[in-house]
Amino acid sequence: MIEIERISVQDLPSHKIVKDVSNRQIITFIVPSLIGVLMILFGPNLAKVFGLIFVIFTLAVFIRFKERKVATITETQLIVYDIKNPELCQVIAWEDIFTWDLQSNSGGEDCILIEDHDNKIMYVYLFSPYRITKYIEEYAPKTSKQYRLKDEQNKRGEGNSLKEVINYFGKRRNR
Repeated sequence: MIEIERISVQDLPSHKIVKDVSNRQIITFIVPSLIGVLMILFGPNLAKVFGLIFVIFTLAVFIRFKERKVATITETQLIVYDIKNPELCQVIAWEDIFTWDLQSNSGGEDCILIEDHDNKIMYVYLFSPYRITKYIEEYAPKTSKQYRLKDEQNKRGEGNSLKEVINYFGKRRNR
C-alpha cells in the first residue's frame, strides 16, 4: 500500500485545534514518583532504598525521554507528524477516512493504521492510542475496521441482526 503523502508543517493551513497529542504523558511519571516518595516517607529501610531507586529511575526516564508531538486534531482533519522529521506531517480529512484499525504492541508503542478511500495509509505510533481513537470515532464515525467487517457481513446476510438474536432467544425461552 502507498502511504499518504508527507507535507511540510509550514504549509499547513490554519484550523481550529481541538487537541494536540504528544507521546509523553505526565501522569506516567507522576504516579511512579509519588509511589517512590511514599515508600521513602513511610516504608521500612529496604522500602526506602527501593523508593529512592524508583524516584531516581523515574526522573532519569523523564529527562531522557523527549517529548514529541504525535498528532494534532482539528475539527476538519487529523494531522500526524513524522517520527524522524518533525518538520513533515501527513494530513487526512475526517471525511476521507475509509477505515482504521488499532494494532497493539506489548513491547512498545501501539500503531493506529488509517486508510483513506484511495487505499493510501497512514501510521500513527504512540503509547496511548486511545487519545486519538476517541476523536476518530467522534469525527469519522462508523469507520473502524470492526464496524466495516460487521457491516459487510450484514450486507451479505452472514451477520446476525439484533432482531434475529432477540427472536432466537425469545423462541428458546417460550419452549
